[in-house]
Amino acid sequence: MLHPLGSGRLNVGHARISPATVKARGTFGLVQSNTTNDLVTMTLAYRVVDLRADPNNPEDLIVEGARTPEDAAREALGLKLIRSGSRRDLAARVYWQHSGQPMNMVRLYTKVTDR
Repeated sequence: MLHPLGSGRLNVGHARISPATVKARGTFGLVQSNTTNDLVTMTLAYRVVDLRADPNNPEDLIVEGARTPEDAAREALGLKLIRSGSRRDLAARVYWQHSGQPMNMVRLYTKVTDR
């Protein structure tokens, strides 16, 4: 599921909290996807920054439910990207954060055969 930037999305795994404690936190926030007896299932949200068109003014998209940063980029941009490549093949940066952990970022590149 895609969300515009700033919609308040973040992963915290599975947490036993009341729905009232689910609130926005910075760029990302908690995403409540299922509530049963106060068990709230959270999904990981990825922020995909598209660097293909204009690296000085990139487009940001929020993707929920992807298993990996590569899957998030594939859903957001429609491209199969890889984690290694040359600077000219840089296509996206993907950010995500687990609860209580620092922000993660990975650079994704187009394959040489896809140029």
